[in-house]
Amino acid sequence: MATVQGIAYWARVHNPDTTFDPQWCIDLVVDKQTAKGFKDKGVKIKQNDDGEYVVKFKRNVARSNGGENKPPRIVDAGKKPMLDEIGNGSEVVIQYQTYDWKYKTKTGVGVDLMAVQVLKLVEYSGGSDTDEFDEHEPAIEVKGEDSVPFDDDEF
Repeated sequence: MATVQGIAYWARVHNPDTTFDPQWCIDLVVDKQTAKGFKDKGVKIKQNDDGEYVVKFKRNVARSNGGENKPPRIVDAGKKPMLDEIGNGSEVVIQYQTYDWKYKTKTGVGVDLMAVQVLKLVEYSGGSDTDEFDEHEPAIEVKGEDSVPFDDDEF
């Protein structure tokens, strides 16, 4: 198994991402030379809005044969098991192995997420989608059904 160091984003390593097929995943920002090495192996590399190179590591919960994969191991810098959520900007080392995949007529190389070692944790600060709103007074005061200023047959 190989390792790579970088800056973590969108880590779903304790609880799988269930948006599509359930999977544990983490995006890793790497330098240009590391990105080229992955690209030379056939791994798809993306660039984020800041022009940084990003490699997506993932492990499906379900295997293609119907079994289940084990979750990736998560440890701290001292190699002790870690349950903290990994926030964006954390410095990590990822242990992975590459694999060939085929789906219908497409083929490629994936990177299986085996383990994550957190070297420098940035605390995860998740919140609701409304945290960015300021509080405001209501624009219209509603007093009851009889106070609606239009007739029912207008709609």
